[in-house]
Amino acid sequence: RPSVSGTPGLARSAAPAADTAILRVAAYNIRHGRGMDGRVDLRRTAEAIGRLDADVIALQEVDRETERTGGVDQTAVLAGMLGYRGYHGAHRPYQGGEYGNAVLTRLPVLASRTH
Repeated sequence: RPSVSGTPGLARSAAPAADTAILRVAAYNIRHGRGMDGRVDLRRTAEAIGRLDADVIALQEVDRETERTGGVDQTAVLAGMLGYRGYHGAHRPYQGGEYGNAVLTRLPVLASRTH
């Protein structure tokens, strides 16, 4: 049962009502697809993300068309492998492409923009 503790003014959370939808949100640092063995393997990254079974996933350290990852748009590839919609947010230019964060979602998105 979810709860909030140690925060003045906030009561413990009750169990969700029967008619309440549950939204599963996760964050995952993909480290530009590089595993602990040093290999870039987006299929393996997609398998790990898929095990989260989240509706919305915030990804960190995502490459888009950089030299180090072979010019691949990692957000688009992962979204395609998982059947999600993908949105990339560039943090900075890097090796001929962009380095930043991404959001993958199963849900419809009405609008998106990068600041």
